[in-house]
Amino acid sequence: MQGYLILLLIFAIVVAVFAVQNTAAVAISFLFWEANTSLVLVILVSVAVGAVMLYLVNFTRQLSMNKEHKELQRQIAALSKDKEMLQSSLSAYQKADSADAGAMPEAAGGPRGGDALGRPDPDPDRDGANGPE
Repeated sequence: MQGYLILLLIFAIVVAVFAVQNTAAVAISFLFWEANTSLVLVILVSVAVGAVMLYLVNFTRQLSMNKEHKELQRQIAALSKDKEMLQSSLSAYQKADSADAGAMPEAAGGPRGGDALGRPDPDPDRDGANGPE
């Protein structure tokens, strides 16, 4: 930021020196309009109009960037809510899974049936002694 201000100050000094050294009267024509004025005034007005145009261009760019920033902040908030919801769902599933892990002996051959690896019986209503139906 300081470098920008220093460059701006140097540019302003160069323009002022240039304008003061060119004090001749000039005729200016634009479409049907014509005027005689000092070259100093033409130079300073031209620089001022250029500065205003530059400011307006940067201002509109800044407005669009602010709008985009607000939209991105809204997206971040929505994604944060989604993340919190998914984390709470995950922790609930993990708690339920750990509670089911405590009931592992039942799944591994207890009243509900299953095999030696702890996998549940695919058809618990089927009587294993009768064989396939």
